[in-house]
Amino acid sequence: MEELEDLLGHKGETIIDNHYRWSKGIPQFNLNHSDLLKAIENFKNSNSNFHLIGNYFNGVSVSDCIQKSRELVKIIN
Repeated sequence: MEELEDLLGHKGETIIDNHYRWSKGIPQFNLNHSDLLKAIENFKNSNSNFHLIGNYFNGVSVSDCIQKSRELVKIIN
């Protein structure tokens, strides 16, 4: 929780503290992942109101997801 508090800039009391540790580590992308990313990028380029973010597309760690989310908010606003 300390790491998340630092990343989010939040120092308050945690309401829910629940986590799951993947037994096999970080899930692996499937073999056609790059094709999927290209298709999503093509769709995004033709639909300016479509935004997609998550560890499957933009980095596997929590800090990657938070960073990419902040970047997207700046673009949208």
